[in-house]
Amino acid sequence: MLDKFVDNVLRAIQATGCIHVVDIRKALVRWENLLEPCTASEEIARWRSISKRIERILEELGLQKDLGLLEQIFKRRERSLIEIDPTEEIELIKNAENVVVNVEKEIEERIKRFRLLRELLWELRTAKMGVEDFRSSDRVSIKLGKLASEKILPLENELKSRVGYSSLYVRGKKRIRFVAVISPRAFSEEIEKTTGEHGLVEISIPESLSGTPSSCLRFLDSELNNILKENERRILCLRDAVLAKIDRLIVKEKLGQTERIFVLEGWIPREKEEDLKTLIDQAAEGHATVSISDPDEAESEIPTLLRKRRLLGHFRMLTEMYGMPQYNEIDPTPFLAVFFAFFVGLMNADLAIGTTIIISSLLIRRGAGSRSENMKSLSTILLCIGISSIFFGVLMGEFMGRLIALPILWISAADSPIDFLLIVIGIGMVHLIFGTVLGFLNSFLKREFRKIIGKHLSTLLLIGSGAFFLLTGRFEFEGVAIAGYLAGIAGLATLIIGNGLLGLLELTRLLSNVISYVRILALNMATTVMSRTFVLLGGLLISVAFVGPILNGVLLLFSHFFIVFISVFATFAHSLRLHYVEFFGRFFIGGGTKFSPLTSERVYTTSKFQSERQNEGDVEQKYDES
Repeated sequence: MLDKFVDNVLRAIQATGCIHVVDIRKALVRWENLLEPCTASEEIARWRSISKRIERILEELGLQKDLGLLEQIFKRRERSLIEIDPTEEIELIKNAENVVVNVEKEIEERIKRFRLLRELLWELRTAKMGVEDFRSSDRVSIKLGKLASEKILPLENELKSRVGYSSLYVRGKKRIRFVAVISPRAFSEEIEKTTGEHGLVEISIPESLSGTPSSCLRFLDSELNNILKENERRILCLRDAVLAKIDRLIVKEKLGQTERIFVLEGWIPREKEEDLKTLIDQAAEGHATVSISDPDEAESEIPTLLRKRRLLGHFRMLTEMYGMPQYNEIDPTPFLAVFFAFFVGLMNADLAIGTTIIISSLLIRRGAGSRSENMKSLSTILLCIGISSIFFGVLMGEFMGRLIALPILWISAADSPIDFLLIVIGIGMVHLIFGTVLGFLNSFLKREFRKIIGKHLSTLLLIGSGAFFLLTGRFEFEGVAIAGYLAGIAGLATLIIGNGLLGLLELTRLLSNVISYVRILALNMATTVMSRTFVLLGGLLISVAFVGPILNGVLLLFSHFFIVFISVFATFAHSLRLHYVEFFGRFFIGGGTKFSPLTSERVYTTSKFQSERQNEGDVEQKYDES
């Protein structure tokens, strides 16, 4: 593409988010030294400087505030996204320096110089006198300022010794307090010198202000509101536009160039080929050539694009926490999603806990989920495990430690731990079988036949043998039990054939993997027993005269939220452990490169072009060759 269309092409690619750009320096050998790496470090530094100035402006105008922990989780997005046209964004970028300078000047003139005065007026807001009374006159000198609390007494003592006819008044309860020094006009120079030596920060009341402190406060607030109305939209749009510009420049450094031509290499989903050609042709006005071919690199160099699913896709964040699958490796996310929610539900298994988790997930989705895609995914995961917890809570008849005696429709882990132990071991075996089958498929795709026999086939035979004896309880060497023994012997044989005698160590690993699922029983019992204990203690408190029922209610409420808090963290962590160690250990290869297209994370705006693409269903991308 010609040099003058580079930014247009990158902007179009960024809006669609369909190309994973690779660094041309890795492929310079192919170009036989025809290209030079593109450099944009000076531009990046300049735009990052502008970005920092914009962030300061947002803070000065109160558009960007630090949120507390609870606000970060539950506070909803305050303003809707601003839809901006690409041409408007281009104009903003062209005039970015002027916009920033003008807004900074307005803030300096209309806000910053009144900041200390506004704080003083806030302290005096209940006073009935006008601000004119705080100005010096021909006969009286009034010095206003701000001073650290520990310096007030030394200042007062020195004023008494050097200027006998003076009074010092203090207002405020913070470490830094407001001070007024009143004296005859003749001593104004001595007052000025003394207060300056003690570090008094002077506050002046301009002649333009008049009236009571409260009316002056309203005037200053109206000034801030006027600046907000005049600049809010363009400064928020400029903030997102500048960050998008920086992202494009960072990618631009991955391009190759000659004197007039720029070359971009990258990966694209197969189904986006024709769209990309049309897009680049329009952006470059026909002055660009697009060549698309099948991958010929090693699989480790090809990025992995995980399928976007409406519900199960939210669990991708858990997969990516462990690692990215390699190209053509089976995506474990759907299996992780189903088993993860299933395990956490089994561990919590309480109708009240599940209901609390669902309510929390909806609040998080309404709050942090409105500002962050990751928090939206987390809220969906919590919703799934909440539903699972309710389901198993109903089956096991648990509601806050049987505060309400529900019928046990299936089994109670606390009342029948041995039976539940056999169930979770069986579930663990099923989970391991799924993992082994996925490992079998991965090895088959890579033609690793020795691994198929020595690892996956042997594991399936050994688990199958163990499952047979667990279900039937028959250990005598006769009848159908012979099939169980033969499966075990065949599993040992294939294990040795594939790995030698050292392969027998896999038996201990397999056994420890199966035993690890006992944690489901342990956590279920821990949650249930704690709940029942608190219910028992609450029952003892009811007998206390007058306040017994109140104490019982407070204890049950506190204990419930305490148990929910620790059980969610514990079950979340242990369910992840069962997947990352036991399940993924059977098939997951990992080490892949995530498909990371050039895009922009907009906080305050949305591009009209981007909105149109999304309305066409462009966001649904298939897990396919890139």
